[in-house]
Amino acid sequence: MADGGSRGNPGKAAFGVLVWTGGHFVISNSVIEASSYQTVCACDSTWSDAEYIGIATNNVAEWQGLIHGLEWIASNYELSQIHLQIVLDSKLVIEQARGKWQIKQDHLKPLASQAKEILVKIGRVEYQHIFREYNKLADALVNKVLDQVK
Repeated sequence: MADGGSRGNPGKAAFGVLVWTGGHFVISNSVIEASSYQTVCACDSTWSDAEYIGIATNNVAEWQGLIHGLEWIASNYELSQIHLQIVLDSKLVIEQARGKWQIKQDHLKPLASQAKEILVKIGRVEYQHIFREYNKLADALVNKVLDQVK
């Protein structure tokens, strides 16, 4: 689970990431069951992080959150054995990462490429767009960082 935000667009920006490993996780009333793959999905408990990234757009912060989580997963797991559930409240990033929506903004293309370099190595990837109210854990990480920036 990841989130990115900016206060102003562009403005002071940060991302928050939570990675959870286990057999299943619950978002709203939806349960995703484990498969024969090692399941790495996002929620809370295994690892979390948040960072201030300077002045950026909300979309840049969303992509940076996804990339940061993917990099952590890549450094801690054998990617070909993973079943990854990516959970974001950014419909734009979900659909662009899936390849269903075109990336029109030139400044987002390198971020998408960076994410895809990791995503193509993962055994199985699923994407889930959720509403903001179900992304409160990642959102809280973003806001905690932004509240500390003067």
